[in-house]
Amino acid sequence: MRIVEDFDLDIFVQMSGKTLADFAPFIGYYPLKSGVRVPYLKAAALIETKTGSVRDKDRSDIGALRDIARAKYEPDSLRDFTLHSVRTPPDSQ
Repeated sequence: MRIVEDFDLDIFVQMSGKTLADFAPFIGYYPLKSGVRVPYLKAAALIETKTGSVRDKDRSDIGALRDIARAKYEPDSLRDFTLHSVRTPPDSQ
């Protein structure tokens, strides 16, 4: 399912042959001020699902996700990071 607002949000029931239960160890939660915790899939799992893909977008995503994951251990590594520096917006190709 794809939700389109100010950004695209893809919702999957199954990804790379795996279900939510398979990804349970890789789920993080982002706390909102309201107290609601929004679940998300951590970088390691997203990298796994995109590895082996032939799509340029997925290969670019892997690079960005590795940078983000590395920043957890090396905070200064993202000092000049922007999404625009690793991905070309679809409508500009």
